[in-house]
Amino acid sequence: MKIPKGQAPGVYTGEISVDLDGDVKKISASITVLDYELPDKVSLPTCIPLQVNYLFQGELSDSQEMYDLYSETLLDYRLAVMYPESYYCSSTQDTQYVEFNTEIATEKALEAAKDERVSAYAIKVYEFADATYNYVLNQDLFLIYLQAYIDKSVESGVNLFEKAYVYMGNIIDEPDLGGEFAQERANYVCRQYEEVLLQAEQYARSVGASRDVIDGVRNLPHVVTGAYSDKLPEVQTYCPTADILSTSATIDDYRALREQGKDYWWYTCTQPKIPYPSYHIDDNGVSSRVMFWMMKEYDISGYLTWELAYYIDGSVSPAEEVKGMDNYDNVHRWGDAYGDGWLVYPGAPFGIEGPVPSIR
Repeated sequence: MKIPKGQAPGVYTGEISVDLDGDVKKISASITVLDYELPDKVSLPTCIPLQVNYLFQGELSDSQEMYDLYSETLLDYRLAVMYPESYYCSSTQDTQYVEFNTEIATEKALEAAKDERVSAYAIKVYEFADATYNYVLNQDLFLIYLQAYIDKSVESGVNLFEKAYVYMGNIIDEPDLGGEFAQERANYVCRQYEEVLLQAEQYARSVGASRDVIDGVRNLPHVVTGAYSDKLPEVQTYCPTADILSTSATIDDYRALREQGKDYWWYTCTQPKIPYPSYHIDDNGVSSRVMFWMMKEYDISGYLTWELAYYIDGSVSPAEEVKGMDNYDNVHRWGDAYGDGWLVYPGAPFGIEGPVPSIR
């Protein structure tokens, strides 16, 4: 529950009325408000993707306005949506559309950079067909995006790279669990990424960007889901599942990566399960609360999950998907972990504009 700022400390009591087809039940409730306030500034980066095609299934709307309502709700719980903007380039050949997307992206990033409630946001990346690796990083388009962020930083005087990161979940996903090909491809894409950063750094210098912006470009974090492996030497920021970082020895090993200029986050999905921290419905209620205290204790730099509002049933084929399916009676979405991939419910079925938060 979010307590508004300025609320006097004390114990508040009341009743919750539940009306089910005319049968009204009343439940007594109380809440204790403590005598302190959390600061507006959030220091721990989070990456919570929100895909508009999933959003549409629950809300029957994929507008930027609806997307913003979901983003704002996340901020109430000190979490940050992955991309501040909902638009995505469907055709990289359409110069006008690319310009439109980058303008929206940088404007929304500027808003987020000025908002201390926003801990972090991602810069978009796109894939490119490749004869050897099937698909890799679209370097040209990534450079265009980085140049747009640099230009907006110079124009506004605000460093848009201070909170920025990149997560290539659409290109690299858990390469540590794949075979040799997956690992080679991941290393190749990471090298592509570094090449573009060098080009972007040169561009930043050429347009008179500040030292902070230049350093921000050069050190832009690149988060790759998966544990550390000596077969993935090119990865810059490793992001294992929470159960991997469960012993003092392992934590020490990950801390030592920072001496090599690398970093580490962690993430949750269908794995891990209880007793490890998660957002699963069938986990202990305290689990999602202690997750971020554990991150502080273990010096983990950020948290990632794979989706905020997975309003579809992943067990059926796309042809069988129901637009506006009932997301209240069906708690199954994906895999064998209830609640995974959706932390909120759609408000549309009850005439509510925006999401309905879960107690998780």
